[in-house]
Amino acid sequence: MPDQPRRFYFQRHEDVTGASGTGQVADGVLWPDGSADVRWRGPRPSAVHWDRFEDAVAIHGHGGATQIVWLDPEPAAPLVASTAPVPAELRDRIAEALMRWSERNSSPQYASMRRPETVRANAYSRADAVLSELPAPDDRAAILREAANVAGECAEEMRGGGGEMAQDREAGAVYVSEALFRLAAEAQPTEVVHGCPPDGSGLTPCCGRTPFELPLTDRISSEAPTTCPGRTTAGELE
Repeated sequence: MPDQPRRFYFQRHEDVTGASGTGQVADGVLWPDGSADVRWRGPRPSAVHWDRFEDAVAIHGHGGATQIVWLDPEPAAPLVASTAPVPAELRDRIAEALMRWSERNSSPQYASMRRPETVRANAYSRADAVLSELPAPDDRAAILREAANVAGECAEEMRGGGGEMAQDREAGAVYVSEALFRLAAEAQPTEVVHGCPPDGSGLTPCCGRTPFELPLTDRISSEAPTTCPGRTTAGELE
């Protein structure tokens, strides 16, 4: 059901009962609770309230002889915020980066000790604003990169603004963006690369497994450096 009233009218192509004629014979409103009001036109107008819109259509539709024409567009589906939990550590680190930037001109060893509650509240509020723009999390690195891009876009929007305050805000957004990109780099999982099995052997030289036993996310290469944790030295292979 719509969350706002939606207007319509009955367009009658065939007067089955011989009472209302053809054309635009009635005007109506569909209410958010699913009920509807219909006002009939003609020399003997009347108004009818229906508890269910579907019943009005079933009674007056006459098997397609009367068409419902909407005057208001169908409302778009509401945006649903992601319900996936955001790691508390990520929220804390974003807020900490914001607080450190706000204290950049203060003595580092004493700044955090003098933080008023309003500074912490503002930092966490802004961290939540960044996290609210993120899609459902697939992995930590992707979330951090997306957050960094949002902060970078904020910096671009502020660029060129007049006044010292605008410049400070731009610098702050750049600082946060760079900090988030560093966190994303730390969180990026290392790709596991296995060495190609030598001729005559079906086993990888790094961990001694067949290609079919390897995880689907791993890859085999004869050129890229081997990053398999089970890598052995040349002496161990002999």
